[in-house]
Amino acid sequence: MNMTQLEEHVFLVVDNEEHMEALRQAIIDNDLVDDDENEKYTAYSPQNKGCSKENPFVINEASPLYIPLERYIIEYLFGASPMRVDEYKIVKQSLVWEGGRSYDCIEIEVTPWGDCDILFEDDEDNPNQDIHIETYWFDITAGITACRPKHEH
Repeated sequence: MNMTQLEEHVFLVVDNEEHMEALRQAIIDNDLVDDDENEKYTAYSPQNKGCSKENPFVINEASPLYIPLERYIIEYLFGASPMRVDEYKIVKQSLVWEGGRSYDCIEIEVTPWGDCDILFEDDEDNPNQDIHIETYWFDITAGITACRPKHEH
């Protein structure tokens, strides 16, 4: 992907143009620039970057902008690159502190696009079989540290 294509993808995701540069940098920082490489996100796997606490997406933004960047990255993976068309909604978000690091764990309920019609059918034998939860991890230490109030001694 060239920079023009990246900018087009980023523009599709952000709801505030002022956030474009920060999202572009987060995409680069997390090696999410290559559409072909991002194909692995069409099928969720804990081995994918961002899908485990041991290999989280890292948000280096040292400002409150780290909060929307998490959602932008999820939107980027589901909507811009690799054009995953599944429906999703965030169902839970947890803040985890471990080893001097701060993590956000975001759980998403995913309905595969081809299965959206099952939401309207009443199938007692197979109710919403393909709806599942995916978990995405973000190391937000930089943002948490920058936004923490400074105490004077």
